[in-house]
Amino acid sequence: MTKDILKTTTKNPRFLYIMVQSKDGDDVNIRIPLILINLTMKFHHFIPRSARKVMEDEGIDLDRFIDEVPAEELLEAVKEFDVNIVSSDGDTVRVFCE
Repeated sequence: MTKDILKTTTKNPRFLYIMVQSKDGDDVNIRIPLILINLTMKFHHFIPRSARKVMEDEGIDLDRFIDEVPAEELLEAVKEFDVNIVSSDGDTVRVFCE
């Protein structure tokens, strides 16, 4: 495992990282700004009615989720999110905030 995959979380992270290091060289590094969570929570009303209908048909009530999970709580929970996976063949996966 390389040094990059061993990063630790910080108190006020700005990004969600998804890092995959494959033994075969198929590496993935994704950095998602956490501000997108905040924006998503604010702009969910712009989701087209047709998409909302599909979500509702699948049992997803977006309005209920938004009302029950304030953006601040979601951002606070994400700060503690940390996943580390090391497979038996040497592949590693790390999902964390920093």
